[in-house]
Amino acid sequence: MISPELLKVLGTQGSTAAIPLLAMYALFTPESQYARHVAEERTTAVQQIVETAAKEPAGPYHDTLCRTLESTLAQICLDSPSHPFCIDRAVLMAKAGCS
Repeated sequence: MISPELLKVLGTQGSTAAIPLLAMYALFTPESQYARHVAEERTTAVQQIVETAAKEPAGPYHDTLCRTLESTLAQICLDSPSHPFCIDRAVLMAKAGCS
């Protein structure tokens, strides 16, 4: 059974079709496949943040994007220190206009 707290985080009361799918995914997805999925999501997020930050003028929103980019890169590098994004970390930050 999915906890009520998780349902609140998902923004549902359990009446949608997504809940059984979430439960099946959480219970029956191998750990390695889940880790790969998370890594793919993070790398996609980094690419999107870099693209958005590069177009955004200097200001509070750009600063927030830079902090988010730095945090996401830190998560990737913590899990996989040899990931290409860790090697090119400074290049990605510069491309996004973050110092």
